[in-house]
Formats: sequence, structure tokens, C-alpha cells
Amino acid sequence: MALFRHKAEDEQALAWTEGYEQPYDEPEEYEEELTREEKRERRRGRMRVAAGMGDFFGVIIGVVTILLLVALLVSLLNFLQNDIEQTVTFLVNAI
Repeated sequence: MALFRHKAEDEQALAWTEGYEQPYDEPEEYEEELTREEKRERRRGRMRVAAGMGDFFGVIIGVVTILLLVALLVSLLNFLQNDIEQTVTFLVNAI
């Protein structure tokens, strides 16, 4: 934990990294451009995931809606069949 480090430990850490050089020293401007590109790529990735999730939920909602409409249509056809049978029976008995 950084809160409980001793000052001597910080000095040792600095002394340890003094002679170290980055293998690829690049200008800061290029690092900023890479950072922008990385941010753009991450944003694109998040948007792709969001679009994929939206498509997934859209398909699920569409399937549920179709099943509900089919159930309503079957119910309507059963109602009409029973109603027609009762109407015909009533008309036959009335005559």
C-alpha cells in the first residue's frame, strides 16, 4: 500500500530505475495520438457490444411478440369455431 511506504523505500525505487531507458522512446505527440486511437477503438468496441446486446434483446422481444400474436390468433379461431357451431345449432333448433 502506497500510504504506508517509508521515504527510504521511495528513494530506493527511484535509484533502481535511474539507468533504465525505454526500448522505444517515442515523442509524446505520438503517444497522445495512440491514446486517442486507443480511446476510439475502445469506444467502438463498447458501441459494438451495445449494438450486439440491442440486437439480441430485439430478437428476443420479437420472438415473444410473435408467439403472443400466434396465441391470440389461435384463441380467436377457437372462439369463432365455437361461436359458429352455437349459431348454427341455434338456427337449426329454431327452425
